Amino acid sequence: MQSERFYAHGKLLLTGEYLVLHGATALAVPTRQGQWLEVHPNDGGDLSWQAWDDAGHKWFEARFSLPDFRCSSSSDPVVAQRLSQLLLAAQRLKPDILPANQGVLVHTRLEFNRQWGLGSSSSLVALLAQWLQIPTFDLFFATQSGSGYDLACAQASGPLLYTLSANKKPQVQAVRFNPPFKKQLLFVYLGQKQLSEREVRAYLGAGAAPDALVQQVSDLSRSMLNTEQLDEFSELLAEHEALLASELKRQPVQKLLFGDYPGQVKSLGAWGGDFVLATAPDLAAACHWLETHNFKTVRTYEEMI
Repeated sequence: MQSERFYAHGKLLLTGEYLVLHGATALAVPTRQGQWLEVHPNDGGDLSWQAWDDAGHKWFEARFSLPDFRCSSSSDPVVAQRLSQLLLAAQRLKPDILPANQGVLVHTRLEFNRQWGLGSSSSLVALLAQWLQIPTFDLFFATQSGSGYDLACAQASGPLLYTLSANKKPQVQAVRFNPPFKKQLLFVYLGQKQLSEREVRAYLGAGAAPDALVQQVSDLSRSMLNTEQLDEFSELLAEHEALLASELKRQPVQKLLFGDYPGQVKSLGAWGGDFVLATAPDLAAACHWLETHNFKTVRTYEEMI
C-alpha cells in the first residue's frame, strides 16, 4: 500500500433549497475551501483515524478494527459511529475494500470552519469514495436521504445546475456563473449551524411539493444564472424567498434579522442557521451595516466561490 492524497470542495446551494429534494433544478457552487484526506500504511493491523480542523487542531481521533470497522476507541462516540456506518456501507458496495492484515492511518484536514455548514460531512463522503474507488452517489444514497447536490459540488470545478430525478439519478450540468455584479455579493454567517440531515427528514416528512412550485423554482434558478443586472437578481432572490417562506411556513430571514439592511438577503441551504447570500448595491454601506449589527463572518463572492 502506498500513501495517497485526495481532495474535495465544500458547497453552497444558491437556489432550490428543500425543493431540490422534489426534483427542482438548483444552482449550486463549490467553495474555494474544502477538505483533504491522506492515507498511509500503518503498523498494527487496524484503521487509525485522525481529523484536523482549519486551525490545525486535532478535533477527532478513533481506532477501528479491520475488516469489520468496529470502533475500539474514540474521542467522540457519535462521530465514530457515523464514520463506522460510512465505512460499512462502502464495504457493502465493494467487499474487501481494505485488507485485514495491513494497518491504515487516515488523516483528514478541513480548510473551512467546521461550524460554517460548508460540507464537512459531504466532502468526507466524496473523499471516501475517491479513496475506496466507489461511485460517489452510490455511497451517498446508501447512507443519507439528502439530494446529493453537495456531492456534485465536492467533485466540481465550478458552478453547476443540479436536478435529482424521481429514481435518484442526479443530473449535473456545469454552467458559467460569473455575474458582472459579483463584487456586490456577500456571504454572511448567521452563527447557528443547522443539521442538514434533520432538516431534510423533516421536510420530506411533510409530503411532496406542488409540481407548479417545483417548476417555478427551477425557472428562478435559470433566471438567476443568466441575469446580468443586480436589480433583477435581487428581485429574483426576493421572489425565491417568498415562495420558500410560503412552502415552509416560516418567516424569511430578511424579516427576522435583516429588516433595514441596504440590500436583498436570501437564505441558503437549510434555512435559519448557516450562511445567507446578501446583495450590496452600496458595498461600503452594506459592510458598515453588517459590522454594526454584529455579523462578524462575512465573505465576498470571490473569497468564497
